[in-house]
Amino acid sequence: METLRLLRKIGVDATTESYNVSARRLQGLACFPPEHQQFLLNLQFCHITDNYIFTHADFHEELLIPPQKTTDTAAYCYNMEARLLSSRRLIEKQPTNLDRVIVFGHIPFELPLVTPDRIGIDTGAVYGNVLTALELPTMCFHHA
Repeated sequence: METLRLLRKIGVDATTESYNVSARRLQGLACFPPEHQQFLLNLQFCHITDNYIFTHADFHEELLIPPQKTTDTAAYCYNMEARLLSSRRLIEKQPTNLDRVIVFGHIPFELPLVTPDRIGIDTGAVYGNVLTALELPTMCFHHA
């Protein structure tokens, strides 16, 4: 139920409409073709390489470390997923202790944000501004 609330918050209704089905049929992803179901089920909330962490929204590294003692693992996981998908909190004043640079979107800037430990590539395409892509490790920005 919590997952459905999160999906609705981030626009699942428009997605299911593009498949000509109702979000009511979302249970078990049965409304999607099998190859799309597999794709969705295998998605990760972030991608980690030797030098970078790619994620939807900026976060603090404490989100990557589950608490030692928790009585409700499902609630913790939902909270972490929701924060990774919807955070608008930029923590540039709190540098990470990670040995990687966080590359994120979701917080629009007029120009890409570049700090020693973060790269924000959301330049507000949804608001009519340019769409930005980043070529790494050369740090070459591409705009469309």
